[in-house]
Amino acid sequence: MQKCRNAERMQKEMENIYGNMDYNDNPRDEKQTKYGKLVPVLVIVLIFMVLILLILLGLLFMHYTAMSGKLTEIKQNVSRINNDTVQSRMSVSRIIDDIAQLKESVQVPDRILADINTINGELSRMCPLGWHREIYSCYYVSKSEKTWDEARDECQKLNSQLTTISSSDEMNILSKIYENQGRYWIGLRRDRNNIDVWNWMDGTVMTYSNWDKDEPNNDKNNEHCAETMAGPWNDQDCKTMQKFICKKV
Repeated sequence: MQKCRNAERMQKEMENIYGNMDYNDNPRDEKQTKYGKLVPVLVIVLIFMVLILLILLGLLFMHYTAMSGKLTEIKQNVSRINNDTVQSRMSVSRIIDDIAQLKESVQVPDRILADINTINGELSRMCPLGWHREIYSCYYVSKSEKTWDEARDECQKLNSQLTTISSSDEMNILSKIYENQGRYWIGLRRDRNNIDVWNWMDGTVMTYSNWDKDEPNNDKNNEHCAETMAGPWNDQDCKTMQKFICKKV
């Protein structure tokens, strides 16, 4: 009888134990449920990123297309300018050839020959863009400032030299093309062996001068280069930074 009671008690305890167990409380199932909820969100984010990428690619393509059109237009303009330049040079060359043939076939008076030579000289001395044509010379007034030596080198790069000034007429011509109150290097420098002698860039000794009052004074024994001060000349330290004038003869 006691055994039967013990068996019943154990059976009830086992039922209570198994009855309290929750077979649905599985950690793996919970993780799968969470991942299942995240998948739609990730898909939406991915689609949104793809749309943004497509929009950016579209904008880049539109910008590239516009820039390509502008570059093509610029190349066409440059090509037209080059063609016009070549044609102009060919026209000048034909004129010179015609003049040469005329000189060979016709006995031309000396006065006309002199005029023809003048025309030839003018054609051969056509001024570059940005230069000033005065009489038979081309002048370039710089926008940047350099030392005298740097200005000399810059003029040489432009197939010219720091300007020489041989007369008051030429001085008056220069006064028309540079700024008032400006200071500009000119191609005049003291002789390295005799500081009392001034030489032009072409090696000739200065004969015409336009020195300001009490100039040149060689202040501090360090003023060996010449500048024009909107007209009158002054000796200046060659390392001073200022604008300059080139001359193409």
